[in-house]
Amino acid sequence: MWNNRSRSAFVTSMLISGIVVAQMLLYACHLFFGWNLKTNLFHLCNMWMRSMGIFSFAYVLDAIVLTTLASLVVNILRQLWLIRRAEHKLERSRDSRATALMAMKYGQITGERLLVISSAAPLAFTMGFINRRIILSTGLLELLDKEEERAVILHEMHHLRHHDPLKTFMTTLFASVFWYIPVLRWLADNYHLAREILADGYASREQGSEAFIGSALLKLLRSGQSGAQPFAHVSFAEHAVNYRIRKILNPVQDVSPELPWTTLAGSSGMLLLLMGMLFWAVV
Repeated sequence: MWNNRSRSAFVTSMLISGIVVAQMLLYACHLFFGWNLKTNLFHLCNMWMRSMGIFSFAYVLDAIVLTTLASLVVNILRQLWLIRRAEHKLERSRDSRATALMAMKYGQITGERLLVISSAAPLAFTMGFINRRIILSTGLLELLDKEEERAVILHEMHHLRHHDPLKTFMTTLFASVFWYIPVLRWLADNYHLAREILADGYASREQGSEAFIGSALLKLLRSGQSGAQPFAHVSFAEHAVNYRIRKILNPVQDVSPELPWTTLAGSSGMLLLLMGMLFWAVV
């Protein structure tokens, strides 16, 4: 069930975002290079506005398209820079002894993709788009017992194997950039929730009990959360904690978030407006 929800949320988000980005790129090529477009949504909307004498709104549409594309590029480049800077910083904080010890204990699970850093804050997250790694802190290892430690590693390993840092970044990026399509925010949140519950479930199945992942999560909550990291990552105890605890306590219960009817109505209204302008321009 959660696999289907995760897949549906991601595919829907990418489909909506991909269509809008493709239409915007074609329209930008029309603005800068004079491409002759006949079926581009933004071009037809612009033509309709100009035919109605609404030149100011036509210019606003141009600005929205260009600023959205610029924001996409800037956010992607910024994220790549933040990840690179974070990797250097984390390497400088490497606890070589603890990293070697964890490699001996969990090498069959993680390979060489686990790094322990020297930090009093209890940290556990997975980062990286291509070269993905699990990051743990010495503060976390001191806080958890052996089984809880293994539960956290299994949880993060599930994220690592399924490329969750990249997919999470993509859904979050499009939800942020296309703020005028509010359903994308709901899809991103729903996707994040599904991925966390799936990772919790994987750790529980491997250990034969929900107790260890649940107690690890509660310990991290009681210890206090550190500030969110600026680079793309998936953190063990940073997202959908209340839903996850409810799911761990009652695995049979469906804890999916309620459908945001106001958000869906807003997105549907904008879609109908665009389609109405498209129909008017074509006819």
